[in-house]
Amino acid sequence: MKTTILLVLLTLSSLGFTQDNQRIDQIMEIIEDQDSISREVFLDSTTIQHMRLTSTSNWRQVWSDIDDSIKSIGQFYDIRIKFDSNEAAKNFHSEYLPENSENGPEIKKHKIKIDGVEDLSVFTQSKMMSDMFLTPYGFQALCFVFVVDNYFVKIYVTCLKEYKPKYFEKYITAVRDKIELSNEQ
Repeated sequence: MKTTILLVLLTLSSLGFTQDNQRIDQIMEIIEDQDSISREVFLDSTTIQHMRLTSTSNWRQVWSDIDDSIKSIGQFYDIRIKFDSNEAAKNFHSEYLPENSENGPEIKKHKIKIDGVEDLSVFTQSKMMSDMFLTPYGFQALCFVFVVDNYFVKIYVTCLKEYKPKYFEKYITAVRDKIELSNEQ
């Protein structure tokens, strides 16, 4: 039940109910105009263990706690937008950072440095999301946005326990590896 409520609330937030709808519409146009993205650039069950894939689209995969018990990570959003160049991906990243960060405060001292991962920014949930949706249910949210080659990447996780951003370095590294391998083929 908690997972379902949280999915609905986070989906509403990501669709712009807490942000400038015009800018969200611009992002959705960019997403809709992109070519199909191979599933090979997304994380899979070998990387995201103890979770089940609950939703997929051309640009996003959503993973949820496998038995809906939410013992640690409740949901894991794995998002990609493919661009024609690294520069275009970086421009999108900087232009839409407020929206892609879910308007949360930035965690500046996250200590994650990975070769091939550019402009990594880490955010926690906004005060509004925290007060209304996450804290009453005991959740924390972390949002990682970055660029790998010609892809903009967003990883958004909801956690029942508090994780340091460094814990998610293994997932960011796996994203980099999958994108680089896909671009080599």
